[in-house]
Amino acid sequence: MTEYSISPPELLCRSVEAICVVEAVGSNEELLALANVELQIHTYKIRTGTGSTVSYLNIDESNVDEQPAARILELPADQLDGSWDYLYYYPDVKTKLLHFITTISGLHWTSLFSFSRLILLHGPAGSGKTSLCRALAQKISIRLSSRFSRTRLVEINAHALCSKWFSESGKLVGRLFDNILTMLEDEDLFILVLIDEVESLVSAREAMSGNEPIDSLRVVNALLTALDKLQYRKNVIVLTTTNLLNTMDLAFLDRADIKQYIGCPGAETCYAILRSSLNELIRCQIIDSVSIPPWSEASLMLYSQPGASSSKLWDIAKECAKRSLSGRSLKKLPILMHAGWIQQATCSIDEALGALCKCIHQEDASL
Repeated sequence: MTEYSISPPELLCRSVEAICVVEAVGSNEELLALANVELQIHTYKIRTGTGSTVSYLNIDESNVDEQPAARILELPADQLDGSWDYLYYYPDVKTKLLHFITTISGLHWTSLFSFSRLILLHGPAGSGKTSLCRALAQKISIRLSSRFSRTRLVEINAHALCSKWFSESGKLVGRLFDNILTMLEDEDLFILVLIDEVESLVSAREAMSGNEPIDSLRVVNALLTALDKLQYRKNVIVLTTTNLLNTMDLAFLDRADIKQYIGCPGAETCYAILRSSLNELIRCQIIDSVSIPPWSEASLMLYSQPGASSSKLWDIAKECAKRSLSGRSLKKLPILMHAGWIQQATCSIDEALGALCKCIHQEDASL
């Protein structure tokens, strides 16, 4: 193994804010000897301040009231720092998506490798599809920093592309992607394009009636044409999300390299989400307790210590999974629990878990 040294050591202390060990690939062992692994080290600097990291792209300068067609975020950004670690999915779709992008980012399109650089995440509302896309973009900006000196997340506002003028929507889509293609001429820049609720742009053409505005057809055609142009660029990925997979155009679905279902979390994922929120309340001394252990530790005491806080939280997590609560709802529960049922500065962990049960029943009854 190559040894690295930085002299003087004070330079390292001044320059490095944190060191994180994020994953181990190629082994199922829980403990790995440092001498037996090949380290991949990624250094990066977080961009701070929204004024320097966020810009907006307008494509119709004649309309002063126009909504921005896209929001451009320079990565890695402080507002997305740590977001990857607070997203829990089973099976681990995060690793699959991350390695897919890092693999094809170094490949040119050829007849041997036919890919569209398009990922589609679909599933119920509140399952975290958009949050996953943003966190994935942040992670990619770090992983590919040795290949690309800069990374941008371009979030397309699909509703801004629906013009009130006949036949204009398709032109707006084409104009927007022409701007993106111009940006891609900089080979040191990697761009992740995010289209949230993409079904608003690519409704199934075969389902359109004769009275359907022809403008809708032009939007679909313009987007498909733009995607076909992007596939030849190695410094771009298109991320899309939808709640309505069955309403989407088949030609668009066929272009997607990955169609990944993001469903409501299972019991283990519910446990992880609730645990992270409760531990934050414990850290802030709102709940008087020691930190709740991760599931890998909690599962060992599930039957031997049924009264432990982790065992009680597991029962709550199973109930949440049974009720198909979304990840978005789960993250709100501890705060709603404290505001609606505790209503005091501090409480014990048993009081918090009891109130959490009541909050879940109330949340389910309100649906």
